[in-house]
Parts: sequence; structure tokens; C-alpha cells
Amino acid sequence: MPKISNPSEAATTILPVQRPGGAGPSPITKPPATPRPGTGPKNPAPQGPAGPAQAPPPPPPPRPSAAPQQVGGAPSPADTQPTDPAAMPPQPPVPPQPRPVAQPQRVPPAPAAAPTPAAAEAKPRGRRPLIVAGAAVVAVIAIVGIVLALVQHAKDNSPQAQIRSAITGYTDALASGNLNTLRGATCGQLHDFYQNIAPDQYAGVHKLSVDQKKIPKIGSVDNVQITGDKAVAQASVYTDADPTRVARTFDLQQTSDGWKVCDPPNAGR
Repeated sequence: MPKISNPSEAATTILPVQRPGGAGPSPITKPPATPRPGTGPKNPAPQGPAGPAQAPPPPPPPRPSAAPQQVGGAPSPADTQPTDPAAMPPQPPVPPQPRPVAQPQRVPPAPAAAPTPAAAEAKPRGRRPLIVAGAAVVAVIAIVGIVLALVQHAKDNSPQAQIRSAITGYTDALASGNLNTLRGATCGQLHDFYQNIAPDQYAGVHKLSVDQKKIPKIGSVDNVQITGDKAVAQASVYTDADPTRVARTFDLQQTSDGWKVCDPPNAGR
């Protein structure tokens, strides 16, 4: 009789023993369903020689059909060792999403209301007085400027202004040594002196006066008295040698060429 190596690997089935010369095997009946063995290793027990074949039991009464039962088989590793779920890798933390910022919206300016006819007429009328006032101010300033210019011109053309200008021109010619200017700015005996002196000789006299720092200089013309065609002017005079201002008197005479110095201070000679 053949042996079954592991009865847990297949359903248990009774096999008839074949005897020589004997009758044929009895019909094989379907054994009752064998419950599935429990989990865990099973050691097959040694089996002895098979006994004589027994008569099959009477067939059981018919039962209501049931769902087919699974034939027991060998236990799988899943029955003996429960399968643990695979460990999931740790997920990286989800960074916080930035909060959307609302884009600035440009609000169009409200349309300007059309000016009413009354306002349009009042606007030019409001500017007209300002324009008239500005024109009046400009006219007044122009008139004042013209008056001041006329007064200054009259003052410059006055006899006193002409006398002051004649004295200043004479002293400037003394400082520069311009002999021709001195001849045209003087009269009387002073004019004869500059007229008769030789230019090279006067150059020596002028150089000596410059070296001695005795050239007279006018600080100011303080007083002018005019009598007919003659005038007397009092001025503050000083020299580089003596910066102290001293009052000097200039005699002038009016000619066809204007006022001329006739009697200058002695330092000018």
C-alpha cells in the first residue's frame, strides 16, 4: 500500500487494497468533507498496514445544497505568520501655501462735471480785475522808473554834479600822469603850467610825486558854491604819505568846454 508523505498537503482519501486474483475494487465513495486542519506544523504519524476493505456505509440522506467548501490543503505561511502591512515612508511636511495678495486696482477718477453757463461766464469776469490790476501795477512801476531816471539825469546834469565830475577828472589825471588830460581839465595859471612843461620833464615831476606819495586823492566833495561862471568847492583830500583827510578848496571856472579847475591845491603842483 502506498504511503502518503504528508496528509496535510491533500485531502484524506481511503484507497482500496489491490489483491491479486481477487475481485475488483469496490466502488469509491466520496468521503465526508474533512475540516481544515488548524494552523501550525504537523508531524505525520507512521501508518501501519492497511486493513481489509470495509463495506462502504450507506449513503447519507440528501441535504440541502450548500456553498461548496474549500478542500483543506497545506497551511500557507500567511496562516502561521500574520502579514504586517508595509511601513509607509514618512511624508515630508507640506509647506504652508502663501496667502494670495490682492492686486491693487486703479480706480478711474470721476468725470469732471461740465461747467454750467453761469460758472463759465463768472470765471472770465473773476480774472479780468486781476489782469487789470496787474497792468496798472506794471504801469505805475514803469512811471516811477522813468521819473527816477529823469531825476538822476537832471541831478547828473546839474552844475554841482558837473563841478564834482571836473574835480574827480583832474585828480585822476594827476594820479595817472596824463599830461594831455591835465591841459584840457585846467584853466588860468594852472593851465599855463601844464601847457608849457615838456612831456619828459613832467614825467620826472610825476615820478617824484609818486615816489614821495604826494599825489592828492579826493575822498569826497562836500560843498559846492556857484557864483555866476565861477565856483568854489570844498573837498576832503588825502595822500598815500598822509592818509589823514584834510579839507581843500578848489576854484573852478565855467568855459565853453565845461567846468575846469583853475586853482588846485598846492600838493598838485
